[in-house]
Amino acid sequence: MDEFAPLKKISKYKLKFKKKPWITNDIKNLINIKNVYFSKYIKIKKNVIKNYFHTKYKTYRNLLSTLMKRSKDNYFRNHFSKNINDIKKNVERY
Repeated sequence: MDEFAPLKKISKYKLKFKKKPWITNDIKNLINIKNVYFSKYIKIKKNVIKNYFHTKYKTYRNLLSTLMKRSKDNYFRNHFSKNINDIKKNVERY
């Protein structure tokens, strides 16, 4: 059985997003962009450029927080409206 259907290990990164299905691929891309701006902000020493990356980081951070809140709200609203008649049918176990 291991030859035809071996078990695969899931990385912590994929496991974290598997537990949060409201995080879409677009949100993941924005998270990566935010992280790039943050890493550039940390590495650069010149104040003018550093301030530019800091403001970019803050705008993406604020944008991400609002998008994630909306996405989570929409996900649960849709999930509960779909399963309003039969709660036991589609219970997700974490």
